[in-house]
Amino acid sequence: MVIVCAGEQVERQISACLSRVLRLCKRFGTPLVALGTATWLLAESGVLDDIACTIHWDKRAALAETFARLLVTDRLFVREAQLATCAGEFASFDLVMDLISEQLGKEIALAVCRHTTAGHWRSASDRQWTITGSQTITSKALADIIRIMEEHVEDPLPLRDIARCVGRSRRQIERLFARCVSSSPMRYYMTLRLSRAKRLIQQTDLPIVEIAVACGFASASHFSKCFRQVYGCNPSTCRG
Repeated sequence: MVIVCAGEQVERQISACLSRVLRLCKRFGTPLVALGTATWLLAESGVLDDIACTIHWDKRAALAETFARLLVTDRLFVREAQLATCAGEFASFDLVMDLISEQLGKEIALAVCRHTTAGHWRSASDRQWTITGSQTITSKALADIIRIMEEHVEDPLPLRDIARCVGRSRRQIERLFARCVSSSPMRYYMTLRLSRAKRLIQQTDLPIVEIAVACGFASASHFSKCFRQVYGCNPSTCRG
């Protein structure tokens, strides 16, 4: 098995030699695992075409926009045939435990858990937490609503549609957000979209107008106005 690791500024870490090695691994059936941002390197090398994948949440939007052919998920890790991608950090432990359980059995995996003082490991179906801000979200109902918002950044949903999706009234959702995150639902939704836009500006070379559309804004001017209100500067000034 070849395990690929990467960190910050992963976009600058690809090379012709690395791409050739990764493609040879795939061609000859050598298991490949990408941890954290290393998924980007596999995507650059063309070994993830038509395969579901994941990456650390901070890079997920940039990966999806840069490589439109990819099926990018927010899961902790994804295993597809001889390829596995992982969000990195603690999710790396979850992936390793899944591999141990499959290869050596659940009892051995549980013994490893006990040895490492871990109570359990999470499954591949678990998702990354990407909550905007510093709040700790303990409400499953709120987490479900935020998940819907994250899935509809490019095509923002009105609150009535979100309410219908989760089987709650608009007023119930408003009270939930006020109590848990001290914000209205739609203000939180706007902050979430702008946060993704800021990451795309900083992590990609996409034109500002394309980023605006990708984050659900009908025009670049409206996007710039909203961006200034939250961050106090124009979108272009965030691009290093």
